This record gives sequence, structure tokens and C-alpha cells, in this order.
Amino acid sequence: MAAADAQRAQPSGDNEDRPKRTKVNRRSSERYRAPQLFAEKWTNAKAGLIGFMTGQGRTSTDIVEHLNDGTDSATVRALWKKWGLPIDKTGGRRRGHVPVSLTVQQRMILTKRAKGVGIQPEEYLRRIASCAIEDDLYAAVTDGKFDPKLSTAREVLVL
Repeated sequence: MAAADAQRAQPSGDNEDRPKRTKVNRRSSERYRAPQLFAEKWTNAKAGLIGFMTGQGRTSTDIVEHLNDGTDSATVRALWKKWGLPIDKTGGRRRGHVPVSLTVQQRMILTKRAKGVGIQPEEYLRRIASCAIEDDLYAAVTDGKFDPKLSTAREVLVL
């Protein structure tokens, strides 16, 4: 019986040379690129996510907090510089992008009206929103469509 246990404990000849499989983190796997043979630690998905979040107007600090994988904000800014993107000075005025959900019909109307003015739909919507926000025209613009209480009582939002 002891001889059978000893035989089971010894590895068979065909599996001795096979390396053990290790779990690979696909998000930050290392790949080697020729001819320089440097280790590429970022996948295309990670670079794409950084590009997407940059396009949303997020700061490098916001992006690093979202990634939460040890990436430094200076690394993200260096990547922006490598990509040729403009980098805002720290503490300067930044414009953030706010995604707005519109139906297909609303987007068609927006595009038509923006063409009538001779600007892009995004700029048309930005101008309307910025004026409504600055002059506190929420109740006047929505006219009770979303908040019936505001149209009947004619309350003004005070912030």
C-alpha cells in the first residue's frame, strides 16, 4: 500500500516539464512588443477607457480614482501629452461634458434647429443650457412639463 502511495506522489514523466499555469490579469497583462522589446503593461481596453473618460472632460485625478489600479495621475497626463491632447493648467477653468439622453425625434429636431442657426447640435444645446442655468430659467423653460407643482404654483427655484 505504501508503494502505491509513493508512486502516486511522484509526477508522471510527461507533466514534469510543463510550466504551471498562472492566473493572468487581462486588464493589465504584460505583453512584449518588438523591436524594442519593452513590456507593455496597459491593454487597449485600459487606454480606450482613459481616452473615453478624457473625452468626457474628466481630470487625470478623477480618471486615476476610477481606475483604482495604482496608476498615477502624472502618467495619465504624460499619456495625454503623447497623444497630443491639450492639457489645462492646474486650477484653471475647465469645461466638463454632460451627456444628455434624447430620443431619436428630439435629436432630429435639435439637428434641424442647429442647422438653421448654422452651428453644431452640441453647441446649440450648450448655449441653451448655459443661458437657462445662468438666468435660473428652469421653471420658465420646462413650464411644468416635468414638475407640475412648479407650473401651478409658479414657484421659483431658489438655490
